[in-house]
Amino acid sequence: MFRRLFQSVATAALRRKFTSLFLLHMLVIGAIMLWAQEQTTLQSAPTAGDTCVDASASPLVGTLPMGPIADTTVGQTDNYDLPADTTNPACAAPTNGTGAGPAGSLPRGSIYTGTGTAPDRAFSFTTNQSCTLQITMDPTGAEDLALMVYQSVCSSLLNDCVVVDDTGVGGAAEQVSIDAIGGTEYFIVVDGYSTGGTPPGPSGPFTLAIAETTATGCQLTDDPDTDGDGVSDILECPFR
Repeated sequence: MFRRLFQSVATAALRRKFTSLFLLHMLVIGAIMLWAQEQTTLQSAPTAGDTCVDASASPLVGTLPMGPIADTTVGQTDNYDLPADTTNPACAAPTNGTGAGPAGSLPRGSIYTGTGTAPDRAFSFTTNQSCTLQITMDPTGAEDLALMVYQSVCSSLLNDCVVVDDTGVGGAAEQVSIDAIGGTEYFIVVDGYSTGGTPPGPSGPFTLAIAETTATGCQLTDDPDTDGDGVSDILECPFR
């Protein structure tokens, strides 16, 4: 009788121990899967568009730094054609930024010979607060691609672009920085550099990365700034 009681108690204890270990195991697996899903979301979910309107419907959202995100301009269309650096080279959108190019185009930068025949790829983003961002586009092929950032709307007008970098040769990375205004929508456009030749112009694969350089905890959000005061609507909600 005592032996049966001892066996029963021991079996119950083993069952409880097994159940606890099993639950702990499942919690660990669940945490790992959640972390992996979050990382995949931050690095893979960001999507681009053939136009800025397309990109605006699915903006980059997540913590910084973000990327590198792999994409390509191959198969896209030529939507935005900034002029060559020989004519009115400077971008003039209200946001401050630093690009690269000839002395006459600094600090905003310019396109070497324009982007008149090359297809382009667009990304949309909005920061939850004002901060300085560094944006890097690195071709993973041999093509000479250009990096441009627009404020609020994309066009072929210098008044809409914030910064440009097209100083690298084929396969070389391009990099710009902007003083992003919280709640303002920006567009990153990856393009080819040439206005010459038969369309389509230069196109190829690339990676895109975005990092904050001001350590404010800035994040990419899909929340707008409807009153234009530089603070996203979500942050202002408790005071409305």
